[in-house]
Amino acid sequence: GAARSISTVPQYAASVRRALGGDTPQQAVIQTVRGRGYRFVAEVTESDSPSPSAFRSPRDARRSEGISKPRFVGRHELMSTLRAALEESLSGETRVVMLEGDPGIGKTRVVEELCREAAESGVMVLTGRCHEGEGAPAFWPWIQTARDWTRLNEGKPIPDEIEAEAAFFATLAPPKGAQVAKPAAQAVGAEARFRVFDRAARGLRAFAKQAPLVLVLEDMHWADPASLEFLSFVGAELHHDPVFILGTYRDKELHGTPELFQTLADLTRQPTFRRLSIRGLELDYVAELLAQIVGSDVAPALAESVAALTEGNPFFVVEIARILGAEASGLESGDMAEGSEIHLPASISDTIGHRLGRLGAGTRKLLSVASVIGREFGITLLSEAAGTEPEQIFEPLEEASAIGIIEPAQSSPDAYRFAHALIRETLYQGILGPNRARLHRAIAEALERHHSESAAPPLTALAHHWYQAVATGAVDKAAEYCERAGLPALSGHGFEEAAVH
Repeated sequence: GAARSISTVPQYAASVRRALGGDTPQQAVIQTVRGRGYRFVAEVTESDSPSPSAFRSPRDARRSEGISKPRFVGRHELMSTLRAALEESLSGETRVVMLEGDPGIGKTRVVEELCREAAESGVMVLTGRCHEGEGAPAFWPWIQTARDWTRLNEGKPIPDEIEAEAAFFATLAPPKGAQVAKPAAQAVGAEARFRVFDRAARGLRAFAKQAPLVLVLEDMHWADPASLEFLSFVGAELHHDPVFILGTYRDKELHGTPELFQTLADLTRQPTFRRLSIRGLELDYVAELLAQIVGSDVAPALAESVAALTEGNPFFVVEIARILGAEASGLESGDMAEGSEIHLPASISDTIGHRLGRLGAGTRKLLSVASVIGREFGITLLSEAAGTEPEQIFEPLEEASAIGIIEPAQSSPDAYRFAHALIRETLYQGILGPNRARLHRAIAEALERHHSESAAPPLTALAHHWYQAVATGAVDKAAEYCERAGLPALSGHGFEEAAVH
């Protein structure tokens, strides 16, 4: 039942190899044939014995689980507070919660855990994530929630009382190939935007009457001004409706995002709003997280050292555990002597760099190109930008997927995404300026070729990449696409983005 594409074979091959555990050689069962594909090479015998997985040790089983996603640990007080807010929203009292914390501190994991519980209770969960950097259209996180609603209700009859609102939200997420109209004169202005916001808020209220809503807005430190203004509007308009809005942002980036700072100030005046902070894990949970990845209990001295270095940041803890586990740094016994010398990376960047260093040079180069595309990247676009055939990037993508650097994207069977924004940021920041401009140009040219016959090309992404490629002499292209991207932003009431373009 899974969608098949040129990317699914390496994904499944990597999954099989992970399932076999760390003691099985990478090529022992599925052999990679460079430039061709894969060959099944394991010796096969018929047997009535239990499957080989039954003989895996608990250590191998826990290691395999840890590669994909460690179990959720800690956060009991925070989860209790969020569950209470969710219950209040289910009883008909709107709640808006913004969860703040450092990069890698576990904001997304907390949100995922709460959304899982909400979905199990029959709540409709709609998710939007802001795009890091530039290149996304105005209202991007809200557009994604609208698409989520459309997907979840596809094929279902729409009640008369919300038909108009459903049609309006469909305009936020037009189907591919739809024509983008030029802005009408009367569509421009604060009054026009207010009418749009008012209708959208009424739409949310109508949808919530059909089923309680949880709206997730992740990475709001990257949100465009129009999205933040709409959040302020909704926070002021919705009060006695079964709607729970849960946003996340990096608190240390508030000083560089005055629009988010103002939005939080506006929301603070509303009785429906709550601002929560997420901090590092306590020592016991750091030790538990380390044990999950390593596969056995770790010595108290090691847990204390890692907790002190990482300040309980789960992403950092997991990355260090994987490094130490891969290098078998005295972790097998769990009785490391107190005071033993432990060589740990000095920062998150060093930790990520250490794990990237385990990859081949070709794989690291390919991932650098992918980081210029963004957090999520398609195989075809990546191969064109890198100047290679799609079949030739299977092996490096498999290598990166096998150690958790990238993972299959949910949006498309032909796409991957970096497992964490910090990995993408580390790779992108490591590209020198001239080479970065050259890669932006290669991506812009590939996008242009792909959408040469499209009625609705990704104008915002094209404007972003051509603008970043100005140093290569792409001034005319940058001006052309910035102007073309400004028009739909204007017609869509994204006035701030239109001005930027």
